[in-house]
Amino acid sequence: MNRIIKCRSIHPGRAEGLALVSHEVFPLSGVTFDLAAGRITWPGHPLHGQSVRDRILVLPKISAFAGGDWALLALCKHYRSGPRAILCTELPPMLVAGAVLGKLVTIAQLPLDVLSAVGNGDFVEIDTLESLLTIKSAKTGEVFRNSLQAVSPQPLQLTEEETAIADGTRGAPLQDCLNALIAYGQALNASKLIPIASVHAAGAGYNTTGEAAIAFLQNLAEGGLKTSVPATLNPIAVDLQQWDSVLGLPAELSSRQRALNDAYEKLGFVGSYSCKPYWTRHAPASGANFVSSEHNVVSFANSVLGARTNFEANIMAVLAAMTGRIPYYGLYLDENRRPSARVRVNARPSDALDWRCLGVAAARRANGRIPFFEVAGAPPDRRELRDLCAAFGPPWTSVPMLHVDQVTPGFHAAREAARSCDQVVIGAREIEEVREEFFLPTNEPIDLVALGCPQASIEDVKEIAEQLEGKRIAPSSRLWVWTDAETATEARSLGLAAALERSGAKIISDTCGCAACPIDRSSHRIRNVATDSTKSLGFLQRTGVACHLGGLELCIEAALTGRWPTKFQH
Repeated sequence: MNRIIKCRSIHPGRAEGLALVSHEVFPLSGVTFDLAAGRITWPGHPLHGQSVRDRILVLPKISAFAGGDWALLALCKHYRSGPRAILCTELPPMLVAGAVLGKLVTIAQLPLDVLSAVGNGDFVEIDTLESLLTIKSAKTGEVFRNSLQAVSPQPLQLTEEETAIADGTRGAPLQDCLNALIAYGQALNASKLIPIASVHAAGAGYNTTGEAAIAFLQNLAEGGLKTSVPATLNPIAVDLQQWDSVLGLPAELSSRQRALNDAYEKLGFVGSYSCKPYWTRHAPASGANFVSSEHNVVSFANSVLGARTNFEANIMAVLAAMTGRIPYYGLYLDENRRPSARVRVNARPSDALDWRCLGVAAARRANGRIPFFEVAGAPPDRRELRDLCAAFGPPWTSVPMLHVDQVTPGFHAAREAARSCDQVVIGAREIEEVREEFFLPTNEPIDLVALGCPQASIEDVKEIAEQLEGKRIAPSSRLWVWTDAETATEARSLGLAAALERSGAKIISDTCGCAACPIDRSSHRIRNVATDSTKSLGFLQRTGVACHLGGLELCIEAALTGRWPTKFQH
């Protein structure tokens, strides 16, 4: 059978091998793989335990986040354990960045029916130079020969300065950075590069980046490169002061994290180690074009502050910091910021956890579309907006913004555009279903109560301290409050840290209870965790830790008793 297939070639070349097909959404992240072995380690996914080494990875649906580009670079270049090629329908920036820098043959925007017809073990041959895709069925032996009609990338319009940099006038290291951004932009159909005001880079934790990131950053520093715009960092893998005494994490992890910190700081990055720079002096201004590769920062900035960024690839955020530029695509363009789904919330969320569960419920129903939220009652406040933006994100979705009526800058126009969109209705029952789904009743003791994902604000710390006043954490349990160093310092100055410690709780700074800190490696043998964060729960589940979701009061009660309820409680 011969067929002409339109597609986009991300990195050209020739590759052949046996297909490894993901029939469910594939989580492309820095914690998806045992990188050295090339093995998928995502419990619950059908491909868990499978090796991608030398395979043709077929991905009809992808959710890319938390260092997925670093993972592809490491698989392809550092460990040589990666796939020979990737075939996919979607075009997430982290996949594009990993393919471009890892020189991994990748064909995107293939029709879903073509990929759905590929079976595990089918022999696949790709030749972008000859524009051929051949598939031989492992079951029937039938051969399908397809002609590829790749969309030609448009050349980027470069300024005189950019042309000079791309030609090497400013030196080979900066030339390499800009040319990588150009190749990235062409794959994403950008028309030009634009100047940026600042960068907030995720991929700062060794747990999601590893040795490939250290080597890459050190190479940039050896080339004499420095950040050209203000650049801050996301949470890292450990609390630099309490990695052993409180967290019980391995010395090697702390050592390699410090090496990664040093590599970033030599380039000029500020070690803020915060996933909420939008509440600090580092917040982007309304209308500013900036770059962030941390999803909750991306979502809050686009949706609440009115700044502009895509959910950027981690590595490209680094290169953007070096050059002061990013390709002009995605949410930098007005037409790509319009809502494409209308979410009517006809029951006002009753507490912080309700807002987070609303985010998960909406992510499951929006199907990759930018939603316009109409919420009953008064507009949500800043903490409620933070909770909604963070929950409407990985691992549930990678959509980079949402609109909230009466909140998002330009909401009048967005409201009008949403009138013609498909409508999703979410009420108290749908929110409660998420709470109950992740409640996970148990008779097992609770080893850890983890609060603060995104990292706790000073208001959050005050609320926790008030609920713990005069009480004591059970000897068999722990309570950790994740926050950034700036908030931790303020908490100490206000006496809040001391109040928490009197109860047996600990403030943990620099890291967080999401993908950054590998609590499954703690010497405390943490097996059961209670949290009030859907985001934290989504990432912790994949480590094999049993994670229980409940509101703040219920989580604190679990820390005091060392137990979780055996029946669902709101």
